Amino acid sequence: MGKIMLVTSGKGGTGKSTVALNLGLSLVKEGKKAVIIELDSGLRCLDIMLGIDDVVYDLGDALCGSCDISQAIYTPENTENLGIIAAPAKSDFMLSHNRFCTFCRHLCSVYDYVILDTPAGLGPQLHAAVSASSFGLVVTNISPVSVRDAEKAAELLKKAGMKNIRLVINLVPLEVEDKDQIPDLDDIIDSIGAQLIAVIPDDKLLKKCVCERKKKEERKSLGILAFENLAKRICGKDVPLIFK
Repeated sequence: MGKIMLVTSGKGGTGKSTVALNLGLSLVKEGKKAVIIELDSGLRCLDIMLGIDDVVYDLGDALCGSCDISQAIYTPENTENLGIIAAPAKSDFMLSHNRFCTFCRHLCSVYDYVILDTPAGLGPQLHAAVSASSFGLVVTNISPVSVRDAEKAAELLKKAGMKNIRLVINLVPLEVEDKDQIPDLDDIIDSIGAQLIAVIPDDKLLKKCVCERKKKEERKSLGILAFENLAKRICGKDVPLIFK
């Protein structure tokens, strides 16, 4: 059976969806099958990031029985072991916890990893994702506001009984004139209270649509290397941080 994990941040602007997407791509490189479920009702972005322009059915359709589950899973070109399920088109769509948990467990019979890309904030969609997951990635960047909100998200996961929580510090600048502009990463870890699993540099290549990336560029990208190591760690391999 596959594993269900959520990716959350507490606030927008942390690159959470980019983390979910690149983690999925990196797990596929590890020989795994992964599906990403986008939960931000009314707002979707993974289809654009993956170069998919023909989304017909979404998560809402699959949960309501308007389509077969397989019809709501979209596979990017040249990435046959990665699927995405787009967020519900209606902004007021509310997840039923029981139905969503059953849905995710069904996907676990097909995929090694089910990745839940939660919306910003601590609303009902996050609570539904928590009820379905046993593992959580909390994403923050280095800004004090992002760190504070990530701390609140981590607290919510702990109160819900989730024991396996890991921290991803995202969008860390590669080059700055004044090193004092980057806070001590250990202070961020202590504030949020979750074990660090990845530090992702602010890499321009990661912001490109996946279909625009070239293999030569990918080999040179510290960001992609960092995500590949994140995937290895999640798969149980002992690998170092690429960037710290």
